[in-house]
Amino acid sequence: MTELGERLRQERRRRGMTLAVLSRKSGIAQPNLSLIENGKTDPRWSTVERVLVALGIDPSAFLADGTRGLDPWARLRHKAERGEDVRDEAWVLAANTKRRAMAST
Repeated sequence: MTELGERLRQERRRRGMTLAVLSRKSGIAQPNLSLIENGKTDPRWSTVERVLVALGIDPSAFLADGTRGLDPWARLRHKAERGEDVRDEAWVLAANTKRRAMAST
């Protein structure tokens, strides 16, 4: 389970909400919510945002707690989906990924 999925599950349970209720409130199919909570899919930021709103959580407050649990590329994609300029960060991340790959061979 990813940390993101685990955090979302904890928040849902803390509110005493079932997946069925969260599905109804968020408009996201129950099986998809289960996949997110179990770390079987990498949701788009817009999906995470819908879940958070359905849970009564301010998405910016959730992010202020960090996007830990997301791999660096997913964090970058979420920033880009919010319209942030990620070109420099993407370049550094790509360079670091390439460097690690070369070091492991």
